[in-house]
Parts: sequence; C-alpha cells; structure tokens
Amino acid sequence: MLVLASVIIWAGALAVMPKLDAHLAAKPRPLSAVLPDLLGLFAVGRHRRAFLLTGMASMSAMMVIPFIAPCHGRQPRGRRRCR
Repeated sequence: MLVLASVIIWAGALAVMPKLDAHLAAKPRPLSAVLPDLLGLFAVGRHRRAFLLTGMASMSAMMVIPFIAPCHGRQPRGRRRCR
C-alpha cells in the first residue's frame, strides 16, 4: 500500500514539477561578471546579519556535540572514563 502511494506521488511530481536542468542550457557568465554581484551581498546590512545568524546557528549546533558524546575528551574530576 505504501509503495503504491509512493508511486502515485512520484508520478504526480514528475507531471507537475518543471525540469531542473533548464538553467544548464544558458551560456555560463564569466566570473568577472558574477563576482561583483556576490560581493554586493555583503553591502546590504540585512544580508550581513543573516550571514552572521546562520554562522552562529551552525557553530552553536557544533558546540553541542561534546555533550552528546561524553565519553570522548576530558572527563570531569572524579568521573570514570567510559569504556
């Protein structure tokens, strides 16, 4: 039953979704034309704050890892190492 429902959903998606490789037919822009647009993103204050928020969220997610796996690294005094 689940397979049948999946096939129906996939068939519907194939019929409704546009082709994703349409942008590959266009001639690629040279880097000298793209780079000013990319650097222009940093000129907008809201973009800089969004980049900062994204970076902080990524870093805070990585800082949780030592607490998830407490058997690695330094152990608090009086606590045995995990085996």
